[in-house]
Amino acid sequence: MAPDIAVYLGENLPQHQQSRRIDLNQFPPPALVVEVAETTLDSDLDQKKHLYAELGVREYWVIDAQGGRVFMFTLQAQTYRRVDDSQTLPSLTTVLLQAAIAQAQVALT
Repeated sequence: MAPDIAVYLGENLPQHQQSRRIDLNQFPPPALVVEVAETTLDSDLDQKKHLYAELGVREYWVIDAQGGRVFMFTLQAQTYRRVDDSQTLPSLTTVLLQAAIAQAQVALT
């Protein structure tokens, strides 16, 4: 497993490694996985979403880098349901993250 961002919470966290790959035989799946999609939006919203659900990742986000959109999903009954509020990082919402992305895009121009 090699997501763009993996968030672990609690104790016994994996140590930083050179590779982004997470050995799921050694560590549990992360609480949150984020994929930043520049050209892979369809794959991230379909194939990877199903993969992370099968692995038991509790929350999955896809950030559409070109469109500035954020898609948040939480795992319920082994399938993802789209939500607007993070369950893993309370107080983070799609609206807040989309506003931050928009500000960052303006700052870069």
